[in-house]
Amino acid sequence: MQLSDYVKAILARKRLVALCVILVTVPTVLVSRYLAPTYEGEAQLVVKEPATAATLLGSFESRPFQDPQRYIGTQMEAMKSRTLVEQVITKLNMETTPDKLLGRVTISNDGQSDIVTINVTDSTADRAASTANTWAETYVAWATDLQRASLKVAAQDVEARLTIAQEQIAAIEATLPLSGASGDGRVRLQAAKDWYQRLASTLDQLQTNVQLVSGPGSILTTAVVNPVPVSPNPVRNWALALVLGLVFGLGVALVAEYLDNTIKSADEASLLYGAPVIGQITEDRSKKSDPCKPIVLNDPAGPVAESYRGLRNNLEFIDFERSIKTLLVTSAVPGEGKSTVAANLAVVLARGGWKVALVVIDFRRAAAEARFGLERSPGLSEVLAGTRDLASVVQRPLDGLLLVPSGEAPPNPNELLRSAAMQRLLATLAESADIILVDTPPVLAVADAATAARWADATLVVTQDGLTTRAAADKARRQLDSVGARIIGIVVTNVKPTEAEGGGYSVYSGFGSQT
Repeated sequence: MQLSDYVKAILARKRLVALCVILVTVPTVLVSRYLAPTYEGEAQLVVKEPATAATLLGSFESRPFQDPQRYIGTQMEAMKSRTLVEQVITKLNMETTPDKLLGRVTISNDGQSDIVTINVTDSTADRAASTANTWAETYVAWATDLQRASLKVAAQDVEARLTIAQEQIAAIEATLPLSGASGDGRVRLQAAKDWYQRLASTLDQLQTNVQLVSGPGSILTTAVVNPVPVSPNPVRNWALALVLGLVFGLGVALVAEYLDNTIKSADEASLLYGAPVIGQITEDRSKKSDPCKPIVLNDPAGPVAESYRGLRNNLEFIDFERSIKTLLVTSAVPGEGKSTVAANLAVVLARGGWKVALVVIDFRRAAAEARFGLERSPGLSEVLAGTRDLASVVQRPLDGLLLVPSGEAPPNPNELLRSAAMQRLLATLAESADIILVDTPPVLAVADAATAARWADATLVVTQDGLTTRAAADKARRQLDSVGARIIGIVVTNVKPTEAEGGGYSVYSGFGSQT
C-alpha cells in the first residue's frame, strides 16, 4: 500500500477512528475529574564519601579504590532500608507499613552528580513535604552515627597500638645502658618514638573527628509545601488520552482495512473483472430521492444524474465500436445497485435519443420496474408461459422507453429464460429498439443471470464501492466466463464525490445537461 492508500483507508473509517478516540478520552476525563488529588514533596541531599578511619590512618592501613557512583548507589539503597523507613514512620506517627510507605517514595540520582533526590507523594501537601524532610534528616542522622561509630572503633584500635608502642620504647630504653652508646640502639629508640608520635597524632585526629563528623550526606534543599497536585493532571491526561485514542483509532482503522476484503477502488474492480470501469455513480446525498422515480428524473441537474450521463457517453463509444444490441446488467451479489443502474441508464439513453427496451427478469424481488413505481405483473413470466402476449404487458414510463416488467415469480424461471420464447421476445423488441437492457438477478444468487447471458451481446457488471468482496467478484467473473458472457465494462456505485473522476460536481450542479 502507498501512503495515499493509507490516507484513504483512514478517511473511509473516520467514524471508527473518532469512536476510538471517544472511548479512550471520555473515561480518562471522568477519572481525572473524580480521582483524589496527590501532592509531592521533594528534598535533595549531597552524598559524598567521607574521610574514613582508613584514610585517617594513612600508611597504617591500605584503602581500595571506590567508584563514586557505586558509593552513591549503596547509600540510596541504605535510604530504603527497613530500619530507616521504620524510624521515619515512628517520628511522624504514621499509620502505615514500611512497604506501603516505600511505594510512595522515589529515591533517584542522575548519574552525573552527587545529588540524591527524595520524592514523596501523599494525599496532603503538608504530609508529603514533612515526610520528604524527615526522610532526609533521618538518613543524615543515621549515616552520621554510623560514621562516628566507625571512627570510635578506629580510635580504640590506635589506643591499643599506642600502648604497644609505649611498651616497645620502654623495652628499648631498658637495653640502652647495657649496650652503651651503640648507634643501632639509639636508631631503634628514635624509630619507636616516631611511631608513637604518629599514633598519638592519629588518635588525636580521630577523637576530634568523632566530635565533628558530619557523615556522608548533607541536606541541599528541603521540601516545601506545594499546594498544586501532581496528579491528576487533567490537561496532561486529556492530551495524552487524545493522542493514545488517536493512535489506537488509526491502528484499528488500518487493521480493519487489512481484514476488509471488499473492493475499494475502480482500478481494483477493473482488475478483478478484467474489464474497464466505464461509470462511477456518485453517492446520492440529495434530499430529492424518490424510491418510485429514477434519480435522473428526480434531480436531473445533480451530480448523480451527471454520473449516469457520463456512463451513457462511455457506453455510446463502446456501442460505436462493437454494435451492442442486447446488454445484460447484473452484479455479483444483492444490494450493489444493478436495478437502479439499469433504470437510470435506460432513462438517460432514452433522453439522449435512443429507443430503449428495459426487460426485467428478476422474478424474485421488485427490480427496475419498482424504480418507476410500476407493478411487476403481468409481465415477462406470463409472456414466456404463453398466457399473455408481449404487447399487453409492455409499459411506457416515458418517451423512447419500453419496459417489460418481470411478472409473477414462476416455478421454473431458469427453464423459461433458456426457452425459444425468450429468444423470440428479444428479437421482437430488437425490431423497435436501438438497445435492450436486461435487468437480471445477481450472478451468485441464482443461475438466471448466467442463463440469460446466452441471449446478450454484452454484459455490464455493477459493483458497489466498499460492499462487493474480492472473492465474490472473482467467483462471479468465473461464472460469467463459463457461459461465454462478454463483460464490456464495470459500473461502480455509491462512490464518494471526491473519489469519482471529475470530482467537484457541486460547482456545476446547477448547469448540468438535462438531456
